[in-house]
Amino acid sequence: MKKVLLFALLTFIYNSTNAQELISSSSGYAEKDGNKITWSIGEVVIGTVESGDTKLTQGFLQPLIIDIFPTGIEEMYRLEMTAYPNPVYDKVIFKGEDPTGEYDIRLVDKTGKVLDQKGIDYRDLSLDMKKYNYGTYFIEVVQKGTNKRRIFRIIKSSKNN
Repeated sequence: MKKVLLFALLTFIYNSTNAQELISSSSGYAEKDGNKITWSIGEVVIGTVESGDTKLTQGFLQPLIIDIFPTGIEEMYRLEMTAYPNPVYDKVIFKGEDPTGEYDIRLVDKTGKVLDQKGIDYRDLSLDMKKYNYGTYFIEVVQKGTNKRRIFRIIKSSKNN
């Protein structure tokens, strides 16, 4: 009995240390005319294909969101911005010190699935949340040109408080 428990424990530890590895036969990165692509071969297809403004996010090779709590090096890339109201019922509004230019906004659920991704002008710094279920979401806002960014943890509530 002790050997079975020891074997199960060692198997669990081994599997948990190797859980986030990607084994693929080939991979690469290319950039041309402002378009970037990172690819790998040998992944199981996961999902998300859209047509309007083209979005393709399949497999395990997904864009990363940098830490919510930046360190000193990332501090220069930190976007000084707030998001309100939180919790939100219908619309999240972003406000920062003298916002200008274009911004990229990405809405991600707790599982890491990208639900919405779009570019917006500084005059419309908001995100409609009506169509999403109640729960916790992460919203990444990136200022184009400077690549300064901020990640907000937003709670979608069931009613307007």
